[in-house]
Amino acid sequence: MNGLVSVIIPNFNYGAFVEKAVFSVLEQDYEKVEIIVVDDGSTDNSVEVLRKFGDRIRLIESSNMGAPTARNIGILASRGSYIAFLDSDDYWYKSKITKQIDVMLRTNTELNFCHMEFTDNQQPSKYPQEIEESFDYREFYINNPGVTPFIPSCTIMTRGLLAKTGLWDTGLQSPAEDFDLFRRCARHTLFSKTQETLVVHREHENSLTASNSIEKYFLDNKLAMLKVYVDDLSRYNVFKRRISFIKLHIMFAKAYFMRKSILKGIATLLRSFFPVMF
Repeated sequence: MNGLVSVIIPNFNYGAFVEKAVFSVLEQDYEKVEIIVVDDGSTDNSVEVLRKFGDRIRLIESSNMGAPTARNIGILASRGSYIAFLDSDDYWYKSKITKQIDVMLRTNTELNFCHMEFTDNQQPSKYPQEIEESFDYREFYINNPGVTPFIPSCTIMTRGLLAKTGLWDTGLQSPAEDFDLFRRCARHTLFSKTQETLVVHREHENSLTASNSIEKYFLDNKLAMLKVYVDDLSRYNVFKRRISFIKLHIMFAKAYFMRKSILKGIATLLRSFFPVMF
């Protein structure tokens, strides 16, 4: 392995944030880094901001096709033995790459993640839950449908793992594409964890988490769960698939109820008893 870390930053209309994201990579204490920013058809000043970095980054401009496609474009253009993802409205602390690679090498794992905290005066979050340093995540995704245990900005993985796993599913959108990719990664490696907060995640009105509808979340997460059943049909029996299917519907029914959409919540609960079609 050449030790080079390729940092993939997809960007769409985050001209107000992307400069901070790029600087947080340039200021890493790990020396062998290439930065690939894929601008996904921004209509704000993003490209103008990014061009100021000159040859310190590789800027790829594409039409607006979504974050999964932008990340795939970046991966295919990368040269590193390690791949790290950074959303353009997040940023890293200075030692993120060094500390994560140290843990990966010590634990002989191919994917590492760390804690993150939130901006905008929200309480810091130890995210995800406390787990062992090296953990088998294969059962997590069937037992926790629709739950993404960590965001892309918190991860670093080997190129070899992506070769086994495949690229991001461009038919899914946030956050279901995260669930899907990391679930596929769990089939090939234990995950290790760097027990420090090394990422700052922004929550704002224009973020994907805030802007996507419950309906969109539900449909994409349902599709991601159907992929779980198909990929591991022999691993999960009918009972286990049914339980996860019900859990997913209950989670989204609660979301509807919290937003006073009572009829949609009831309809979602009733759909949990429909046949699992795939």
